[in-house]
Amino acid sequence: KARPRTHLSKRVEMDGRVTGRTAFDLAREGDWDAIEVVNHWINYVAEGIINLINIIQPEVILIGGAISKEGDFLLNPIKKRMKYDVYTADGVATTELGIATLGNDAGLIGAAFLGRK
Repeated sequence: KARPRTHLSKRVEMDGRVTGRTAFDLAREGDWDAIEVVNHWINYVAEGIINLINIIQPEVILIGGAISKEGDFLLNPIKKRMKYDVYTADGVATTELGIATLGNDAGLIGAAFLGRK
C-alpha cells in the first residue's frame, strides 16, 4: 500500500529542493517523509558524535551552525543514543553535548580570531 503524498514530497515537486530547515519544520508538523529524512540525518550525526566520544572522550561537544537552532529537537535523540552507544574507559559517559551559544556565527567568529594571529 502506497503512503499518501506528504508536504515534503509536494515541496520537492514544486521547488526541486528542500533545505534542512524545511525538513525539520515539516517533521515538527508530523510530515512522515520529513520525519524519516530528519531521523536518518540525526542518526548519521549521532554516529559521528559517538565515534568522536569513543575515540577522544572530549569533555564537551557543541553543535553550531544553522542546524543548532533546532535545539532539543536535535539534541534529545542524539543524547538518547549516547546513553547506549558511548563506551568509555571507566564505563561512564561524561561528555556533555550542547548547542554553541554563537549558533550560526560560530564559524565566522572563529575564522575572524584566526585572522587576528
